[in-house]
Amino acid sequence: MMWVFLLVGLSVLAIYALGWWVSGPMVWWGRWAFRLVLLALLLGLTLPADIINLIIAFLSQFIPGLGEISDEPGASFGMHFLLFLSVATVLFVLRLDLPILPLLLSMIALAFVTEGLQVPIPDRYGDMADVGTNLVGVGLGWLARWVMASIRPSFRGF
Repeated sequence: MMWVFLLVGLSVLAIYALGWWVSGPMVWWGRWAFRLVLLALLLGLTLPADIINLIIAFLSQFIPGLGEISDEPGASFGMHFLLFLSVATVLFVLRLDLPILPLLLSMIALAFVTEGLQVPIPDRYGDMADVGTNLVGVGLGWLARWVMASIRPSFRGF
């Protein structure tokens, strides 16, 4: 089991390092927003369920009702959607200087990879429905980029 956690951990570190590098040219607040939401996405989708539950219990002290929300049907769907929407929107909008195709392909790959990384983790599982949810978030992030570029053609991610 130790090898599983090592492999998943190294994969998460590699993905985060790549995200750190890609976010370098962003405006400072966008760079840190991207890094924070990417970290939340990677940890939220790869940590064992017991650790996620401990984090939810801790955060419930500051966010009333969080524990009840996380137990509701569809909470996982909502988290996948919000995490991928956040990462994709910040990346796509603040890196208008990069072509969309490599960014889009990287986010699609991330949707599949994060689900695959859940398979060997106890009490976690990869689910194609979650991949679809992730991809809806990515698609709306692409839409935000398109809207931003259409409204203001000179916009280049601040």
